[in-house]
Amino acid sequence: MAPALSFQAFVPDDLPPGLTVTASLFALPPGFDRQAKALGDPLLYLQFTPAGGGKLALTVLQGPEGCCVDLPRTGPAVDTVIRSARPGIPGIAGANVRGQLFSTRSPTDGPTLIWNEPTASGRPTYIALMATPFGAQFDEQGLLSLARSMRAVHPPASPAPAGPSPPPHTRPTPRGPRAPVAPQH
Repeated sequence: MAPALSFQAFVPDDLPPGLTVTASLFALPPGFDRQAKALGDPLLYLQFTPAGGGKLALTVLQGPEGCCVDLPRTGPAVDTVIRSARPGIPGIAGANVRGQLFSTRSPTDGPTLIWNEPTASGRPTYIALMATPFGAQFDEQGLLSLARSMRAVHPPASPAPAGPSPPPHTRPTPRGPRAPVAPQH
């Protein structure tokens, strides 16, 4: 899915064992996001559930910086340092990557951590990690640990062409060289 996105996608390296992921793309409808006048760029939506079935444990939402300013959040936000910036990203060397942690727990919500992840392109990616009450392993510290393990997903390399295309109206002969094909009447 990464080639279809206008932003750098990230995946966690430090997931608890036994979770499976379902990935999908969607766009926010006009009016949901104050900045959107039409359906926006696709957002990446990852849902993690226990292997073999079970209730949703974690959702990871990603999009371009500023994509999701109007998404509802519950409870007060606590500013938090996720980690030091990754080396090699221009303009932010030595800066801390900061986010907001919403630790409210309810029958329908678990803690949520949001931040803008710096990228080498200079266009940060918005990331939200949203735990559910069924994701007991994803308390506030679990979300911070997961956020620290995020790594960039690089689009697959374009496959190399298999070789030059044969000119039209030719076919290989058994010995290898190409011979013109006479039109058949």
